[in-house]
Amino acid sequence: MIVDTDLSTDDAVALLFLAVDPRVDLRAVAVSGTGLVHCPVGARNALELLALAGRTDVPVACGRTEPLAGVNAVPDGWRQAADTLFGLTLPPAKSRPGASAVALIDKAIDGAPRPPTIVELAPMTNLGSAFRARPALAKKVRRVVAMAGAVAVPGNAPGDPATETNAWIDPRAAQIVAGSGAALTLVPLDATNDVPVTTFFARALKRYHYATPEATFVWDLVQATGMDRGDSYFWDPLAASVAVDPTLVRTSARHLDVNATSGRTTASPGGTTAVATSADRSRFERQLLSTLLRGAPFTIPPDRPDATLTLSSSRCTYSGATTLNAGPIVIDTINRTATPFGWAIGHLDGTHSLTDLRRYAARLQGRTITAPKWFTGDANGSPVPPHTRLTWQAAVALSTTGSAIFVCATMAPTHIWLPAVVPVYGSH
Repeated sequence: MIVDTDLSTDDAVALLFLAVDPRVDLRAVAVSGTGLVHCPVGARNALELLALAGRTDVPVACGRTEPLAGVNAVPDGWRQAADTLFGLTLPPAKSRPGASAVALIDKAIDGAPRPPTIVELAPMTNLGSAFRARPALAKKVRRVVAMAGAVAVPGNAPGDPATETNAWIDPRAAQIVAGSGAALTLVPLDATNDVPVTTFFARALKRYHYATPEATFVWDLVQATGMDRGDSYFWDPLAASVAVDPTLVRTSARHLDVNATSGRTTASPGGTTAVATSADRSRFERQLLSTLLRGAPFTIPPDRPDATLTLSSSRCTYSGATTLNAGPIVIDTINRTATPFGWAIGHLDGTHSLTDLRRYAARLQGRTITAPKWFTGDANGSPVPPHTRLTWQAAVALSTTGSAIFVCATMAPTHIWLPAVVPVYGSH
């Protein structure tokens, strides 16, 4: 395998997974200069991660810093965090990165004992450049497994809510790879939405991470970035896992089209691209943790949240504890609709009643959502994507009214539900 990465949080997990998996013959790592991390600092980070996994034999090289077309880029703050390896430190690597990711990809493909799999975890600038310069390379590749695109779900790009970030940053490169003739498995947000980073997985990692330095690093990364608090997914680790075990996802053969300007991906029947539409979260989590622990025994705790909010076509419902203790809780959010929804937990200040809040919410239908001054928010989450589930770490407060009010809301159109009022008691 050959990896192309931009060293975000989930890239680091994916790279360690592939570096230690005994089934993988890792031949090279190309680092994109157009994604999260800058080069050459990103290449040094990659070398340090590989050294942690005992893979000092794997060559690393930097890619170009500009997309093949356009000027899309993620916010500077994101890039600075990636440059610093999210505040974590590793011993300096003894080897130095190469200067050309394209040359490294060329050499690794040509020198592989059999056609390699390309694991594409970044904007496709490096691979697109290689295929554009030498179109015949695409025929020498066994398969490209790419985390990119949003086919039937909303995107996550900072500049286009309909587009996935990797495709948005360099749409021309993605278009070149999709049309190169290389066998392509696309792992879009449609599938990665099935593999959120949950507090239950993090609890297992916390308990067993001592078994290997790779698992310890991933646990430190989760702590440093709060990946398990909600709104994070195992985007790239799923693609890396699919490169090893394709049965982790359900795929459909499609003709893939990538807009060369926006990066928006559309798929129609009858093509040769294997588009992943869903993922087996339980099997994926077990494979990921087993590999990071290098086969050491473990168990992942069952999903037992304190509360669950479920949005269906007609309403938002609450299930879970009938009473709560003030302090941290785990909340699941399940979206069974095609519309994202947000959630909040809060309490009244004692001057207004629940009836007042219901009337206030009714007046907001179709308008911008704002909370009244007499409602205090204790916790909230960013919109839960359509047809997905997220697990959050939240907290409820002990208030004068002695209860927590759960709120669900959608926009465009605006609709607000108050699915539950749960008594809250002080912790002892």
